[in-house]
Amino acid sequence: LWNGAAVGKGAQLRGAVLCSNAQVKAHSAVYEGAIIGDESIVKERCIIKPGSKIWPNKTIEEGTVFKNNLVWGVKSSSNLFSYRGVRGEFNLDISLELALRLGFAFGSLLDPGVKIGVSSDDLTAAKIVKQVLSSGLQLVGQQVYDLGEVTAPITRFAIRHNNLQAGVNISFAEQEELLQISFFNEKGANINKAQEKKIENILAIDDFRFINPRKIKEILPLPGMYSLYFSNLRQQLKTKLSAKLIYSCPASKLSSYFQQLLEELGCQVEKTDFSKLKDVVQQKNADLGIYLDRQGETFILYDEKGNVIKEDKLKVLLAYLLFKEDKNATIVAPVDAPSVLEKLAEKYKGRVIRTKSAPEVMMEDMLKQGSKQFALEFDGVQAVLNILRFLEREQLKLSQLNSAIPSFYLHKDVLECPWEIKGRIIRSLVEDTEENNCTGSLEGVKFTHPEGWALIMPDSEKPLVKIICESSSYELAEEISNFYKGKIQLIMKTQS
Repeated sequence: LWNGAAVGKGAQLRGAVLCSNAQVKAHSAVYEGAIIGDESIVKERCIIKPGSKIWPNKTIEEGTVFKNNLVWGVKSSSNLFSYRGVRGEFNLDISLELALRLGFAFGSLLDPGVKIGVSSDDLTAAKIVKQVLSSGLQLVGQQVYDLGEVTAPITRFAIRHNNLQAGVNISFAEQEELLQISFFNEKGANINKAQEKKIENILAIDDFRFINPRKIKEILPLPGMYSLYFSNLRQQLKTKLSAKLIYSCPASKLSSYFQQLLEELGCQVEKTDFSKLKDVVQQKNADLGIYLDRQGETFILYDEKGNVIKEDKLKVLLAYLLFKEDKNATIVAPVDAPSVLEKLAEKYKGRVIRTKSAPEVMMEDMLKQGSKQFALEFDGVQAVLNILRFLEREQLKLSQLNSAIPSFYLHKDVLECPWEIKGRIIRSLVEDTEENNCTGSLEGVKFTHPEGWALIMPDSEKPLVKIICESSSYELAEEISNFYKGKIQLIMKTQS
């Protein structure tokens, strides 16, 4: 390993050479005699065959197999955006130069002189990226408003409340140890794929719209967004609560405001570590436990018996609340969500619109139906408060609310799959299936069975294929999943 070389978690190096500042990301393998040139990057889950030579300043995209001087299954390196923005390691994937250029590009995409709110969390690296990206926006003629150190939901609120035309939030994904840069439109939703592609194109050709230095505008502060956001929530709720709550949240500022609001509403509140949350709920005879992530977007609930409610179960619970409070409600759900949503819609004379699973697509479709589901799905604090209000009004325990939701059983699996055969896998599966058993889908292909259904979805960002199955029991769902997993593995073996 030469100076500055970096090796990610789970990566394997066997008799290889990493030159100055070369990077090998997580779970990649570089074999005997291979040389990775200066400043080159081998992304996740790559295989660099023995004797291969990668010249300096090259990028080998995720899932690539590299042999000699040939690259099989290369993914275009122009795809800067991934899930909900630009994500990567600070000073490796997300350099200060990239942050500045992203400011240039996003600012050049928009009309000159628009008002853009920029925020970050309290991580020093995130604050530095915010400063640099804000400078980029200034240099192309935009009016930047500093929203301070706030979460993504508060940034969305600030955009709408202050009539801003766009926003940017820089945050730290704690579990993955990655920085995330999210770009928002005037409604507070993530920008769409077409806008992301335009930003990538602007970056590729340096098509930046710089202005005369005399016309550069000062950054204007918009302080007090935390207080304003929580005050607005308090006014919306218009009720008193009496629940005894145990909660956990890794973000100190969000945690403080959240607890203060709950106590003002009448709750008995105690904070604990996430690892102890389930046990403390039962030990203290609390009504429920709440975990909020550091961005205040994702949350997990524990009922008074210690049962966990998260992910798909939580999304169905939120849909149930929407249908109960508005008998003719229309909700938006991704193609891989459980079919129990349609059963709830039928019961409460509502409607389900299926859409693609990309967050920006879901946000756009939700906002077409109004802002309520958007707030519940992408603002954990608002969602928790709405659940507490419903429980208080109906005089229910969380376990009773949970049991009112029809049972469903999903099994999800992923298979690593080379980029170049994803399409062949889908075609082979369709050709090998009875016509009435296979239906088109917004993403991937769906197969129906007497026992349930299976959705096969190629991942748009990684060399993976997703298998999502639903049935009347978890065992049956797993059985369907294993059936398609075996078929896909056989197709991949045949293709290789």
